[in-house]
Amino acid sequence: CYDWKPVSTADYFQFATRYAGFIWDLAARGLADPENWGTITKGAEHLWMPGRYVTLRTLADGRAQLIVHLINSPVTETLNANPTCALPPPRTDITLALHPPKYRVERVWSMTAEPALAQEALPMTTTAAGTEVTVKKLRFWTMLVAELAPGEARP
Repeated sequence: CYDWKPVSTADYFQFATRYAGFIWDLAARGLADPENWGTITKGAEHLWMPGRYVTLRTLADGRAQLIVHLINSPVTETLNANPTCALPPPRTDITLALHPPKYRVERVWSMTAEPALAQEALPMTTTAAGTEVTVKKLRFWTMLVAELAPGEARP
């Protein structure tokens, strides 16, 4: 590894080390049907492949963690088609409704490295769509971890 701090927007090495279990746990599996576990009810059009980066990490006590990586879409999807290196604007108020089958959502954490390493519990509301949480600001990459307990969703 080498240090990107003079040009990087955040310390991604520190982020990846701190949250390595959520990022690289070999027991975590990608979900073939992420839409059955949750939907992005606001802001999906600004996300890069939103259903692709969703994994489930099953824990020994029957609990689980739903891990959702929110990635801001690049300005262009074509390599070398952005000669000015323009950045996508930060996105605000990305809202997700989580409705994991056979689990209830206990807590949802937001983790990011931008501009500094930060972790916060997100306020949750229960709606007809599921347990809703809102990410107030997405610069490039934010990871959400929903702590799940066995059982049905709370009314």
